[in-house]
Amino acid sequence: MSNRLTSHARRDLIVIAAVPLFARKGFAGTTTREIAEAAGVSEGLLFKHFANKTAIYDAIVREFKEQHPRFEEIRGLSPSTQSLVQIVRVTTEHFVTITESSELILARYRMFLRSLCEDGAFARLGVEAYAASLRSRFEECFEAARIAGDLVDDAS
Repeated sequence: MSNRLTSHARRDLIVIAAVPLFARKGFAGTTTREIAEAAGVSEGLLFKHFANKTAIYDAIVREFKEQHPRFEEIRGLSPSTQSLVQIVRVTTEHFVTITESSELILARYRMFLRSLCEDGAFARLGVEAYAASLRSRFEECFEAARIAGDLVDDAS
């Protein structure tokens, strides 16, 4: 029986190995050599799967997107008061009720925060992947709720 990993499994292993390194050392401080060592592969094999570190970042963002399909669901909502409430609920629940405590999950959040303190590359990818489209959907739903008379201007 062979213990060889499939190409897909090896690619996943590289992505998983990169997250804590990026979280601890940042994008600029992490080398592809370190990622390869952490994944237990050669640097050449790493480049067979990923053209550069940015491609690894992209893979981490895509993985997050696949693991959180509710964000994709709310992007497809039609503008309405009900959709506005759904968007606010889903995004708030995600960030307020995080109960997952695996090292990989925590490393992803550290990676995002570290990115904000440094060059912002990973944070920007995440924001572009989610917030940009969610913002426009939020604005459309907010306007639909205003037109429907469901919003009250209570500035007093």
